[in-house]
Amino acid sequence: YFTIKIFAVYLFTQWVKGTFPRIRVDQMMIFAWKVLVPLVLVLILWQMLAMKLFDAQWLQLVAIFIGNIVAVGYVLNVMSKYLKSEQIRTKRAFTPKSLVGTMEPISSTSSGD
Repeated sequence: YFTIKIFAVYLFTQWVKGTFPRIRVDQMMIFAWKVLVPLVLVLILWQMLAMKLFDAQWLQLVAIFIGNIVAVGYVLNVMSKYLKSEQIRTKRAFTPKSLVGTMEPISSTSSGD
């Protein structure tokens, strides 16, 4: 039974690894420094303001929850914009601009004699 579970976990990890595109370390660092770190600082500020503005604890929790929902929406928006630009970039990368690197035969008129 244990071997079957290990095999299932292995198959799942390989499936996930093969399905999703590989993210480079520099892409993760750019995303972290440009999006996540400023967002965390804003969320900390929002939590401090919510704790000071509202006396009732349930209002504080609702305000913090709304701030978290806005943050998740912002991150998903940034990720969707990035993925759309990445799809456009990869589509342009695979369209050949010339016959260099293709399997086309060399024509007799382009000889360098």
